[in-house]
Amino acid sequence: MAGVLCSLSRGALLAMVGAMLITAFVLTVAQGKKLLGRLVWLSLSSGAGVFLVLWIGFQGQVLDRASTLLDTEKAAAGRITHWQHALASVPDFWKTGGGLGTYRYIYAPYQEQPAGVWFYHAENNYVEMLVEGGVIGLVLPLSAIALIALAAWRLLVVSDDLALTALGIVG
Repeated sequence: MAGVLCSLSRGALLAMVGAMLITAFVLTVAQGKKLLGRLVWLSLSSGAGVFLVLWIGFQGQVLDRASTLLDTEKAAAGRITHWQHALASVPDFWKTGGGLGTYRYIYAPYQEQPAGVWFYHAENNYVEMLVEGGVIGLVLPLSAIALIALAAWRLLVVSDDLALTALGIVG
């Protein structure tokens, strides 16, 4: 928790909170245990991470960065506009994409207004996979994610062994 907060990554913060809630929910559904107890444990562990951030005196920077999550003007001016320009290339390269590692060259001709910076990556894995690998390059990793999720779910539902349950949680 403290490491994610101190990284000042808004995406990592959202992913961590989402993963914590999804993990608690999936464990509750798969094993029939109480969600409230799981949320209490998540809250206690999260509280320990927040305490560590407070202890090292990094709370000002963390709060300043987290407050930008709700600033829609900054969000619209940066990555979202860039992603829209990059996705404009998809109709031209929809099957197989522009090629792995070519993102910085592919999006530039589709950029409608100068950004003042050169993007080497999309800062969004799915947009970059679609631009560089096309539909095939997006479907393959998404299929792998779905298969891993299915295997993890089966471990959670079927297994009474603690080690296999832990593997299901990790999955």
